Amino acid sequence: MTDINVKGHQKHLQWRMNVLSLREIYGWSANKITTELWTSYKPNNISRSGLLSFVKRTIKRGTVQDRPRSGRPKSKRTLLNIAKARKRHLNVQNPGQRATAEKLNMSRPPVQYILKHDLKLKPYHKTRASRITKEHAESRLNSAKQLLKKYGRSRRSQFYQWDKMVITDFCGKIGARQKHNSKIFVFYALDNKSIPSELFYAYEENFEKGFMLWSGLTSRGLIPESPLFIDEFLNGYEWKKGEKKTINATRYIDLLEQVVPAMEQLFPDNDYIFQDDTSRIHRTPPVLKFVEENMPQRIDINDQAVKMDDVWPIENLWSIIRNDLSKYEFNSLHDVKQRIIDIWKNFCEEKCVKMIDSISKRLKAVVRKQGQRITKRDY
Repeated sequence: MTDINVKGHQKHLQWRMNVLSLREIYGWSANKITTELWTSYKPNNISRSGLLSFVKRTIKRGTVQDRPRSGRPKSKRTLLNIAKARKRHLNVQNPGQRATAEKLNMSRPPVQYILKHDLKLKPYHKTRASRITKEHAESRLNSAKQLLKKYGRSRRSQFYQWDKMVITDFCGKIGARQKHNSKIFVFYALDNKSIPSELFYAYEENFEKGFMLWSGLTSRGLIPESPLFIDEFLNGYEWKKGEKKTINATRYIDLLEQVVPAMEQLFPDNDYIFQDDTSRIHRTPPVLKFVEENMPQRIDINDQAVKMDDVWPIENLWSIIRNDLSKYEFNSLHDVKQRIIDIWKNFCEEKCVKMIDSISKRLKAVVRKQGQRITKRDY
């Protein structure tokens, strides 16, 4: 007799013939047939209860031939489909898993498994940034080379001076309600009828009031010691009724006069290097004259290209503040300011050092990318 576990298309064929013969000749029950086979042949690799199930199934089928079973469906994760999914998704904008599933004639879960486990691809969101033209890229490349040459490529450089930089900038308007992000604000419910309105809607106000910030970032900490809120600074001027409160060259000079002592306090040897962006207000003759007469050094305005926000790490300071604010709900601008003051006080010097040290790395990345925009993974 063949073993019960013989494989292939003829598996169990002889056993089925014996079962059906005993059933036809003697009319025995399944238990009787099982006992006869168990004592006569002593089959290996199967228990008596397993043999009984086999006998019952054979009697029920009434044939020695195999009958098709449902079995496990054929896998759609073939090498060909994996290759097609890679071609459709790798570094391609908005391919869509559902569209790929329809194209490859499969459901969405296998496509998701292929992307995540077989191809190990990760989804990324685009970063908002202003467009870089060919002229911008060339200007950025020349600026990066010049700045690296003047202030050092790394701390090992003989003329490394990035640790003396005072990187300054204005932050865009901050309101009591932070910008809605559908990827962050997620909640779960049984159905949409059971969702409270305060969860379902991300409320926004048209023309919401807000304020701007000014700061200087150095390797020794932030300037000034407390946040400089521009709305409060502008309240020190007299304004006509209905007049828009804005920063102009004269007021910018007043602001710099207010923060110069803080710079001198952080750099008692008066050896810091001032930097501001290429805004038209910053390049007016009165402002240039004030900086020349009241600050020891500055980054030459001819060495700075436009659209260098991905190089100066103070932009990361604003991102840190906004990300922190997005975790809370505020009832007033006063509450927002109090939270910013707390962030400011807890912003450690070690973090400032890392951010300043990253400038030379960013500039080298700009050179490698021939003046194109850079991201964190580039440096």
